Amino acid sequence: MTAGVHVLAPALPGFGGTRALPRNSTDFTGYGDWASEFLLGMGIDQPALVTGHSFGGGVAITLAHDHADQVRALVLVKSVAALLGPADGRSCARWLNGRCGIGVSIFPLICSRCIRVGG
Repeated sequence: MTAGVHVLAPALPGFGGTRALPRNSTDFTGYGDWASEFLLGMGIDQPALVTGHSFGGGVAITLAHDHADQVRALVLVKSVAALLGPADGRSCARWLNGRCGIGVSIFPLICSRCIRVGG
């Protein structure tokens, strides 16, 4: 805990040696529901800033869409987000803004050093 920020970095089910979700729950909805339960299980009772990288970005978007009351903002890094947006050509950011009421801004994120959290 630094500067009042509590960071949780779970390994998604089926990643990093963790047990996979049940076979009928291995879509983004299943992972979004898992993330919602994770937050509740950790005692997070207010909307969180959720970060997702690659596949985790798709999970973060689904969490924001299906459980909007749990997400304050999203940070997406090289996300699969483009695959989850509408088929009519609107940007994923505009889609999220309209559907979830979450302000989404697209900006470059430059990381000079990457660290692994939690083994």
